Amino acid sequence: MDQDEKSQVESVEDVDVDAALDELRAEEHRRLLRTAVLTLIIASALGFVAWWMATNTDTLFRPNLQVEAGEQEVLAVTNDPVCRGIIDDVTQLAADYEEREIFIEENVLGDEESEVDQVRETAAAFRSRHREVSERVEDAVLRERVSRRQLNDWFGFMDNEFRILEEMADRRLKELRGEELPAPEGAWDNMPALRDRVLLTIDENFHAFRVWHQVGLHPCGAAPEGVTPWAPQG
Repeated sequence: MDQDEKSQVESVEDVDVDAALDELRAEEHRRLLRTAVLTLIIASALGFVAWWMATNTDTLFRPNLQVEAGEQEVLAVTNDPVCRGIIDDVTQLAADYEEREIFIEENVLGDEESEVDQVRETAAAFRSRHREVSERVEDAVLRERVSRRQLNDWFGFMDNEFRILEEMADRRLKELRGEELPAPEGAWDNMPALRDRVLLTIDENFHAFRVWHQVGLHPCGAAPEGVTPWAPQG
């Protein structure tokens, strides 16, 4: 190879090397640019999160004052102590019944005389407590006229169901003691089915009562002038 051809080859090789280096530099520049943009996006997002938490931390860990104010406004027009007291007492009755329901179910038709008698006394006690609460319905301040009839009907339904439980236990006691009984008729012909229906009805009635005072407008009215208004406990 003569001197001119050698020079041309070296010149081409230099050009190829320079082009490759330029491409590497360009790729590195693009990589750095992408990294910088991604870093900026992440930093902006973290900055927004930090700003939001800084401006909202006080509301994240304490009650919403607007919600509390709204609840106070509702309470001010639904704080009749008689009406609210009825709701509180029925709520407690529901809780007490829930604790005794399984015992009632298992023993109202049982073979142990003492336990059947306990079921009878329990049913009688629930009837008595419901009657005591129902006697206050006429004195309650209610927002809707129909609510008084609804309450009276509800207490009547509950008295009937607990009466059936009481009579069922009483009949079972007489059977265990060997006393003569008239042949059962109608629903009483299938005592287990009657028991299940009564227990289900009681559960449904307590649920209906919760819906009555928790869904939609509160049924209670405002406390009369001169009467100490009801206030939530605790």
